[in-house]
Amino acid sequence: MNYINENRGSKIPEEIMFYLNEIAERLWSGHAAIMVGSGFSKNAKKSESTNKNFPDWAQLGDIFYEKIYGKKPNEKQRYLNALKLADEIQAAFGRPILDQILRSHIPDKEYEPSELHVKLLELPWTDVFTTNYDTLLERSCSNVISQKFDVVICKEDLVYSEKPRIIKLHGSFPSDRPFVITEEDYRKYPKDFAPFVNTVQQALLENTLCLVGFSGDDPNFLQWIGWIQDNLGRENSPKIYMIGIFNLSHAQKKLLEQRNIVLLDLSVCEDVKDSHVQALNLFLDFLFSAKKAGDNLNWPKMEPLTSRLSSEDSVEEMALVVKEWRVTRESYPNWTILPKDRRNVLWLSTKHIMSFFYRLSEADAPFDIQFLYEYNWRLEKCLYPITDQHIKSYEMILNRYNPFPDIFSKDQAIDPSKVDYISLPWQEIKRYWLEIQFSVMRYYREEGMFDKWNSVNDIFQELYKSLLPEFVARLHYERCLFALFSLKITELKIRLKEWPTNHSLPMWEAKRAGLIAEIGDIEAAQKLLEYSLNNIRKRLNLSPISNNYLLISQESYVMQLLQFVNMAAYGQSAEEDIDKIKDRFSERWNILKQYKCDPWNEQELFNNRLESPPTVLYGGKAIKKEFDIGRISQKINFGRADEEALTAYSYLRYREEVGIPFRIGTVTFGLKAAKGAVKRIAKYSSFWAFVLLVRIGDTKVVDAVFDRESIAKLDVSYVDFLIDYYLAAIENALPEISFGNVFIKDNFGVLLSSILPDVLSRLCVKCSDNARSKILAFLAQIYSFDQKHKFQGIYKLTERLISSYSEKQQYELLPKFLEFPIQSTDNDIIRREFPEPFLFLTFSKEVRHDCDTINIDHSVIDKLINSVVGKPAVREIAANRLGKLYEVDLLNDEQSKEFADALWSQKDPESGLPSHTSFYKDVFLNLPYPASEKPDMLFKGNILNGCLPIQKKRQSSGISLTRGDIPIVIEIERGSKRLPFNKTGVIWTENEANTILKKLLEWWDSDKQYLKRDREEYWFGSISDEFRSRFRHLVIIIALAIAPQLSDSSSKITKESLLRLFKEVSDHNIPVLRARAACALIFNKDMSDMYNDILSALSSKDNSCIVDALNAILELLAIEGESNASSDSMDKILRHLSQMILWRRHDGLVSVINTMAFITMNFPRFLNEQLLSDVLIGLQYLCDESNPSNENSEMDVADLLSLRRSAANLAFRLFQFYTEKNVIVPQTILQWRGICLDENEFTEIKNQWRESN
Repeated sequence: MNYINENRGSKIPEEIMFYLNEIAERLWSGHAAIMVGSGFSKNAKKSESTNKNFPDWAQLGDIFYEKIYGKKPNEKQRYLNALKLADEIQAAFGRPILDQILRSHIPDKEYEPSELHVKLLELPWTDVFTTNYDTLLERSCSNVISQKFDVVICKEDLVYSEKPRIIKLHGSFPSDRPFVITEEDYRKYPKDFAPFVNTVQQALLENTLCLVGFSGDDPNFLQWIGWIQDNLGRENSPKIYMIGIFNLSHAQKKLLEQRNIVLLDLSVCEDVKDSHVQALNLFLDFLFSAKKAGDNLNWPKMEPLTSRLSSEDSVEEMALVVKEWRVTRESYPNWTILPKDRRNVLWLSTKHIMSFFYRLSEADAPFDIQFLYEYNWRLEKCLYPITDQHIKSYEMILNRYNPFPDIFSKDQAIDPSKVDYISLPWQEIKRYWLEIQFSVMRYYREEGMFDKWNSVNDIFQELYKSLLPEFVARLHYERCLFALFSLKITELKIRLKEWPTNHSLPMWEAKRAGLIAEIGDIEAAQKLLEYSLNNIRKRLNLSPISNNYLLISQESYVMQLLQFVNMAAYGQSAEEDIDKIKDRFSERWNILKQYKCDPWNEQELFNNRLESPPTVLYGGKAIKKEFDIGRISQKINFGRADEEALTAYSYLRYREEVGIPFRIGTVTFGLKAAKGAVKRIAKYSSFWAFVLLVRIGDTKVVDAVFDRESIAKLDVSYVDFLIDYYLAAIENALPEISFGNVFIKDNFGVLLSSILPDVLSRLCVKCSDNARSKILAFLAQIYSFDQKHKFQGIYKLTERLISSYSEKQQYELLPKFLEFPIQSTDNDIIRREFPEPFLFLTFSKEVRHDCDTINIDHSVIDKLINSVVGKPAVREIAANRLGKLYEVDLLNDEQSKEFADALWSQKDPESGLPSHTSFYKDVFLNLPYPASEKPDMLFKGNILNGCLPIQKKRQSSGISLTRGDIPIVIEIERGSKRLPFNKTGVIWTENEANTILKKLLEWWDSDKQYLKRDREEYWFGSISDEFRSRFRHLVIIIALAIAPQLSDSSSKITKESLLRLFKEVSDHNIPVLRARAACALIFNKDMSDMYNDILSALSSKDNSCIVDALNAILELLAIEGESNASSDSMDKILRHLSQMILWRRHDGLVSVINTMAFITMNFPRFLNEQLLSDVLIGLQYLCDESNPSNENSEMDVADLLSLRRSAANLAFRLFQFYTEKNVIVPQTILQWRGICLDENEFTEIKNQWRESN
């Protein structure tokens, strides 16, 4: 159908023509959207069987009025608005009646779309929004042949919809509700339908918005204009065009003008008069006639062959498409960056051709390389990277050709020296081959494929002398970026020096300046950029702007980069100097916008998409788990793509194409968008993401790249490669770090020192022993480095590295740990960031039985003993080291005596125990002491005479947040001997136990009131939760220190006190089953209630209740174990535990498994065949279910690994159990053994298997 009027504009006044031309310009450049109101539906074709008309708002209001009052309104009975009446109908009759009124009076099915509907949809709107309930627009689509519309009816459909779309904003007949009609609907709309409001807002930011079918007092129009201005602000709201015939007063027109609404009243046009149909036909016909040929601002033109091609078409038909692509490419107006709206158009006509890649093997030479070149050219203009699915095709085609047989030898390749191929267009093939090589080289860099990158680099080096100047510059830029991606700052500086100056290529010189500025030489970058900008402007004076935007595009981006560098140079200057820098180029940028050379708009579009948190594509509540337990991943696919990831890739390509870094010293540009890009590409391209997070210098983004989920997908060989890569980068950067400023991060070295330790701390949980040894050596080096304060993340690296070793390995590495210097500095940063390594050693005394004896040099021990009598800071660390050596019998008798004398040489006058150590008081029970000292009596005295933390007695009303970590409370728990829970400690007498009980009662009675305080969460937590954490220790102390010393002959007062305490604590929702179980023999009564309460607690959703019940079971087992008896009730409870493992109920599962492991170790006689069968079945399923690579799991990866660690520990304990019984070890246990011995497993899992070598 031809809508074009050759005499367009002849009947249109100039004041309207100006705006219509502006709309047409935006429309045909892919930058116009339209919103259709109810008035447009009046143009539909009435069927013969109806007399109904589409009502306007006044008529609809009358219908509502008559429904409410039973009569039509007269002049004296006017109502405020139809929306208010709709509210009243809903209140009086209900929503279904209101919906039915709308359906019965808006005759959707009694009308057919008119030619106007089809004509409107034939135009290239980016989106068509409508507030209409009728389906006329949707039904028009079947008659539209130029494009396909996605129809979006509900907000959930927006995610996967593709432009152009018909978006039904207010519901759709017959039943897609709500039909937005009441005042309450409109009030709640911005929140309930935020995706729709945001979509219209984004469309308005990116496009010109036209309104048709609305009147000046249309409630839909008024509401939408209000929402837009609320979000964007009146000053920032772009112009909106309202087209039609209007009869508005002067005041109404002024009001619209204030709202940035441009009113195009077409009634002033000849032959229109009062005909709405004529007005709309004039508007749409004008737009069709405005389509230009040869306007480069609207490049690319429509490609009819491309749009019709399908994956089933022949290679011959595809060859015609490639010719069409070539014509498009050769007409490219040479923007440095293809503008966003043009990228969308180009990608839309390209992406459906990707399926043809898999048929390239059918193609004859040279079609395959011609297709690949044209496709790759379009891909790069759209700022998209090569996909993993296509890189093999790239490599295959490059290897198929050898355009330089005099330089390279490829026997099977097509080359010009072979008779069969001599007639091919070899000059063209050479250029195509080289440009594709550059693209592949870039892909290898982005994905960290260093060997492949070096191979391509070698090819270019062989061809270097014959390369065109632009290819030479591109090669040097690529080499510099490779050095940057390799984190080799010294090499980057060398590469920049090797790059020959060529002022005839000012854009490449500007890119070089960007790199120079990024590594800190801002003054040199300024000079280079000023020269490049002047060079571009001289050429512009000789070559006026036509349809080639090369120079003005380069000018716009060089100005932006120069402004950024100047801001970095004058970052500490006065505010007026900064304003001068910002204003220098603003007028010129405004001029260049008319050629779509607008770098600020391009950056802002990326900001809008990337600064917000990434969208979770598949539902579920997002709960962030920490890294610690308690690229080789999927790649992007441009079919059903992760659109946000595509935007992130485009942004990174964009910044690389224009050469603008993200950070120069302390000044950043586009940093928030860069952080958003890191988070979006991390799961697809972890290597690229890591390089980016180093360049932006933000440690908070590390978790987006190296979380547990991403590391789980890496194999050990790749992790080892990354560790070597990062350690080499730090080693290379040490000179930079030495003279860098860590606070302002003035060079690339200090960026590395702030981020790499955290990264290494994450990788060490899944690497080989050899790689871990390298990290340990690096750590020791940094501990001794005189510039150590310039490193961040060392605490976590030290903790995670040492924790990644098994107990046996920790023991064997003691000589290495002793080489670490004792930090005696007063520098708080160093003391905080460089912890004492011995604090993280977790091995017990028994570890020495599985290891060969190690020898510690006597001079090392002597030095430590001397340090114990020294200054407090050194004494504390030296005592800790000697205490660990003493624990595993690595001190001889003489050394032990000397250590004892040194340790007790400084005593606290109040406690009588050694001072200036970090030890809890109970630790001295297990350390050597002089014969004159009695640490057990001193310990008891300190506890019995000490004060519990009674808040009520404090002079200050402030409450310290301890989260339950109260020294005296912990010391009682740890220092009370109670097998099998505590194997060392003191044994309290009954009188002492009663004294402790009295202290507990006083504490409880004084402070229980705080448990009733409001539970409102503050930044520090709630008061009630703080005291709940404190009083949970009360239960443990009763179990470990008090109950073992009491019996059924204990005093009545004691028993009554315990019972009162149990009841009150329980009434305050603090689990108390453990304490009750520990006191079972004291009360000597029927245990059935106890067992029932335990079973009930095990079924709870509250993890603290489950843990308490499990501890109660262990207490009862300890009691029954002493009597060498086993009750039926206990068997029933243990069977319940085994069933929980069998069915793997998530609530408390980790704690249940840990408890079963404890039982296996300490109470093996309670394990019967049925119980073991249940556990083995559960463990069998957990082999796969706890695997972090299990894509079917709904659990968070951190939770999965916690479960896997516990399951591995239980499997090992059962392995010991079966081995000691000298019976066949079940296959399930052997399978877990294989899991724990797998080198690709996380170390926390592997370390659970402690089998002796």
